Amino acid sequence: MSRSKPILTFTILTLVIAAWCQERPKTHRPQLNYGLEGPIHTQLVVSRKLNQDPREKPVLRVRWAEGWLEFAPDGELVERGNVNEAGEITTRIREKHDPEGRAIESTLINADGIVSHHHLETTTLKDGTQETKAFIDDKLTSRIVNTYNAQTGEGETTNYDGQGSVVHHSITHNSPARQELEAYGGGGELIIHSVRRLDEKHALIESLRYDAEGKVVSDLSFKDGVLTSWWQDPKCGCTNIAAVGRGDQSSIFYRTTEQGRLLKEIQHHQGRPTNHEIDDEELYDENDHLLERIAYIYERDAHGNWTRRTASILDPKTNAMVPIQEHTRTLTYY
Repeated sequence: MSRSKPILTFTILTLVIAAWCQERPKTHRPQLNYGLEGPIHTQLVVSRKLNQDPREKPVLRVRWAEGWLEFAPDGELVERGNVNEAGEITTRIREKHDPEGRAIESTLINADGIVSHHHLETTTLKDGTQETKAFIDDKLTSRIVNTYNAQTGEGETTNYDGQGSVVHHSITHNSPARQELEAYGGGGELIIHSVRRLDEKHALIESLRYDAEGKVVSDLSFKDGVLTSWWQDPKCGCTNIAAVGRGDQSSIFYRTTEQGRLLKEIQHHQGRPTNHEIDDEELYDENDHLLERIAYIYERDAHGNWTRRTASILDPKTNAMVPIQEHTRTLTYY
């Protein structure tokens, strides 16, 4: 099945996000973002359903691998795309980057052979304000105005649509001990107001959410990477999220629901510093009762990249792991 609409949206967001990044390492190797090792040339992933998901209302999602990727010899991503169950590339996106590795142009060819061109125009003013315009086939689709003061840690971003109306506005205040974000919709309604407090080692000690009047409505508190207390106003209709890393062993995510529940997700990735590839993930409630579990089995090539990945899900009725999906990945190298 073609997935041209999601990948088109993702492309536009990728271009926009790239424009926000004011500092990027010159040696940019995007294949690391996909957990790939070695001089990768291409990736082709085909997915196959094995069994029905035994869960009625799943929270954890089976990991998805982008179907088609092509890299240049220096590691820059030059093309991505969607792949159907027959292994055919249905949608392609060709990209061009600036010297810092930021995507500035892309060409989309969808499943029907229709071609559209996307590009960014970025201007930096004397006061450091950065304006980025996004175009599709030379038609202005959005404009982003971004300011950031490295000395104070304060930033502001305003996103306009093609007609000049504000669709999103955010303000950030960052320091070594505090990270604050306020985001508003086009009509000025509050989307999120969050504060993350950090200790002297930059470890998280508190994640706070505020309502439109500036009142705390959700609070997750930590000590030495362990959740010590949590609270949420049952009437706030909000959520809160916090993540704690365990080095090369696991990553833990805490999140509250709009109904006032606390969920803990543990991702195990033994021997790997990030959660790009996980061995399994488990979901617990506030009483530490196991709710869901997904496990992955990998077959790997000589570079350590997986070539086959099978996902199995815990059946809550039988307590058995049921294989439900298989990804086969074909890699070529320079």
